[in-house]
Amino acid sequence: MFHKCLVLIFLSCAFNVGFAADVLEFQSWVHGQKMMDISVDDAGKIKGLLYKNGTELHSKYYYVDRDYTCAESLEPDFAAKCTNTCFPSYNQKGIEFFFNVEGDLLNTCASKMSDTQYQGYTAKLQEIDCPQATIQITQVPEFGKYQGLINQGSNHYFKNISKILNIDGLITKFIVTKKETSQSVLFYEVMALKLNKNAKAIELPKNYVVIKADPFLPRLAALEAQVRKEADHKFAVLYQEEDSETKLKMLAIKNECKTRFPAQSDETILMEICRQDPKTKVQIDEVMGSWQDKIRSQINPEVQSKFAKGTQKLLEEFCKTK
Repeated sequence: MFHKCLVLIFLSCAFNVGFAADVLEFQSWVHGQKMMDISVDDAGKIKGLLYKNGTELHSKYYYVDRDYTCAESLEPDFAAKCTNTCFPSYNQKGIEFFFNVEGDLLNTCASKMSDTQYQGYTAKLQEIDCPQATIQITQVPEFGKYQGLINQGSNHYFKNISKILNIDGLITKFIVTKKETSQSVLFYEVMALKLNKNAKAIELPKNYVVIKADPFLPRLAALEAQVRKEADHKFAVLYQEEDSETKLKMLAIKNECKTRFPAQSDETILMEICRQDPKTKVQIDEVMGSWQDKIRSQINPEVQSKFAKGTQKLLEEFCKTK
């Protein structure tokens, strides 16, 4: 009996240790607005709480074996009458923080690195002096592996700038100063940075319905394809109709072409000549581009609405099938 108790205690300890992990937690702030709470464990599993205008959204982001969206209720964000549900994300990134770089940083900018501190952790400050602006990037080398873990799959946590500048640490701060105005802008900042040792590993919420990727994602892909097909057909029909404003502008271009190329009497050939002429080609592209934008502004809300309603129906179908 004594030996049996020892075995049970040992198994219990092994079980608990197996689920322990080092979990890095931090808040992501962009332009002074809280955007996300991020937790990532040393196995690469991620949990993200999203914020909008300082308020936490109902849906939460998880990455375990793939991207998932989870919520106690899917109704506020997806209009679906589903409770305690996780579903595989479709064509969306859970974590997406970009810093767009203009020009060639490596060849047009000077860079220097210095030691610093960030929220009590040893850090590196990289100052990049470019013709138009200076950029200050703070990184914490100790947590560099977590930046790599966050960037699994479709996630993008400053993946581009890290690659360009060979940044090894976790990016924690971006400050950009335009030389023209000498105005400094705090673009990005990590708050409440903390490493929890031997903490509970990240996993999907207990007792939630977890919708399987197959056949849910293929059904969503088929829905999107059908909605896009209908939209493309409607676009083609509307594009040929042209509104009165577009017709008047095209008529003015045609009359200008007649003046420039009086020898050509065939209007079809005349317009083809105009499309090849550098001056009128630009005019035609602008007019027809504006017309396309008008059509898209009309069609896109319909596309989004149809896809949202189709997604709602699919979620309700799958969340009730355990």
